[in-house]
Amino acid sequence: MNYIKTYLEKMTKNTFYTSLVEYRQYLDKKLRSIEMYINYLLERKVYVAKLIDNLTLSLENKYIDMIDEDYIYCAQEIEDIEIDRIKNDLNEMEADYARIESDLSQQAVERANIETECDLIERISLVA
Repeated sequence: MNYIKTYLEKMTKNTFYTSLVEYRQYLDKKLRSIEMYINYLLERKVYVAKLIDNLTLSLENKYIDMIDEDYIYCAQEIEDIEIDRIKNDLNEMEADYARIESDLSQQAVERANIETECDLIERISLVA
């Protein structure tokens, strides 16, 4: 009877340890995936910021060209199809930038949670 008890204890410890190792590997893979996604988002954020700057400059230049061409001397609303297109593109890029910011903050929280889980699993595996 003592042999069976010892065998079951060893088997339980081994199964528990194996489960911890597998779960730690899963968390490591998930953490690497999150890190890669954060790096992608940071690169995308820089790219979108450059696009926003370019569109803003393009819009300003278009306004300046319109003012120079039409000899506008006082404040008035300028109607132009190309200006409207640039404004729409700029709005889309700014919305994309906001989505990226939101995703970055969400992924930072997710990464912190995964790191906390990794620490917990590490502590449990030291005890087991």
